[in-house]
Amino acid sequence: MRRPSLPLCPPLSSSGLARSLCLALALSSAALAAGCGTTQSALPFVPADAPLRYSLYLNPQGQLRGEEWAVALMGHSTHREQVFLQAEQGLFPASETWLSLEAVCRGAGALLAQEHARPGCTLLPSEAGCEFNWNPVRALIPGEGPGRQRLLDTYREGYDARWAQLLPGFHAKAESARATLLMAGATLGRTPAAAESKAATAESRAAAAEGRAATAEGRALSAEARALAAEGEAAGARASRLVSAESLGLRRALSAEEATALETRLLELEAESIGKRVAFSAQELRSGRLAPTPKPSQLAAEDSLRWNEFEAYRLRRFHELRSQWPGGKSSLSVKPPLRWEDYRQLRNHFQSCHDFETRVGGILLQELELPAGSHRLLAGAQQPLLARHVGTKKSPQAEVRYPDFLAVDEASLHKASGPRVESVSVKKRDFSRLSKQEVEQKVHTDILEATTQYGGRLEVRRPGHPLYGRTVQVSKVHLIYQAEGVSGWRSLIQDICKQFGVEVHFE
Repeated sequence: MRRPSLPLCPPLSSSGLARSLCLALALSSAALAAGCGTTQSALPFVPADAPLRYSLYLNPQGQLRGEEWAVALMGHSTHREQVFLQAEQGLFPASETWLSLEAVCRGAGALLAQEHARPGCTLLPSEAGCEFNWNPVRALIPGEGPGRQRLLDTYREGYDARWAQLLPGFHAKAESARATLLMAGATLGRTPAAAESKAATAESRAAAAEGRAATAEGRALSAEARALAAEGEAAGARASRLVSAESLGLRRALSAEEATALETRLLELEAESIGKRVAFSAQELRSGRLAPTPKPSQLAAEDSLRWNEFEAYRLRRFHELRSQWPGGKSSLSVKPPLRWEDYRQLRNHFQSCHDFETRVGGILLQELELPAGSHRLLAGAQQPLLARHVGTKKSPQAEVRYPDFLAVDEASLHKASGPRVESVSVKKRDFSRLSKQEVEQKVHTDILEATTQYGGRLEVRRPGHPLYGRTVQVSKVHLIYQAEGVSGWRSLIQDICKQFGVEVHFE
């Protein structure tokens, strides 16, 4: 049996939503075509005994190289299960990769449901290839293991949720087909009984499809209940989310921890912004009713997504200020919201910072696959395990902090002296127009943040992580700047960091 060829997806520079939908189409098309035979295989060959190397499946930005590599990873049972187990530990880049695979499976299930709801499926489902058959999907995700079961469940959830949405329209199509058969029988001179018999057969098939849909709807409700339970912490905040996966250009969902980390980072940048702000009126604060801000006309697609985030940001700031309002202006601890144009510039800067951090993640990923003696950034680690945006806490501080990257040497996990832990803070700064004094001030600020928030003794808060629940001593703090913005201040920055025992890198 030959593997199905897959549709050509947009380039990696396209929007995350477009590519995620295309990846889903690739998997659903492969499932529909499995067993039919094609003239050309589109899936790359990965030997069964090959060691897992993420660089095989991921591009330098840490995203799946293409639709064929997503399906190839799902089809390599050993690699797939290793990625799943590492994702359960919250390790980088397994967590991000697994969320991408789940997004592909969920979308593929929805597209398969769409295919099964076309008009031809109301009368002759078996002849039209509309029978409910999971065997092709199982063939594309072979082997055994919890990772395989998770992907199959996710695929089914995507199918069930979409089928439940399509069910009313499917009923209408079945009724229309029945009426058409009756009319056709009368027109062609067939006996009403014969026409009625064919219509009854069609109705029976539609009823069977309805039964399957009811089962699917039940599963969808169960899946929804599980999702609601899993997202309990974010239950009130979904409407006010300040950063979305789609606006970041990701082809996957954001985990609750990752979303919180990114929002925290965005608000830190917002607090530093010198952009113009628009105060709420006393009438708005007294009444609790916020006057809507007119949406600018002719927004680009990217800005339309960010406008939604801007409204969420403005509403959240309104509630924060209103909660402090009775104490008078002197008691306000937060600033009024930025106006749209200044928020837009802030959001663009945040995006560029996120993109640089992702690029650093790609560099660290390459290091993970090198022999121990060849590490450049994590030079002292023998077997580094990397996590991104992992929640940490320092006593007696109440806030949870999220270092950009946290590395633990697996070889040191059980040493009596304690594990070797290194934190990484990534900064995109433009020092080219700053004076020596301003550069020193910026670097001191970055060092203070990195050492006080991500240095010293930290408690790791991510469930499943090898250090979950343990309080550990950070062995080394790294500060990584973008090389392009350093200008002629490299030596000065290195000297300052050396004074405070921080290892600085320029990438």
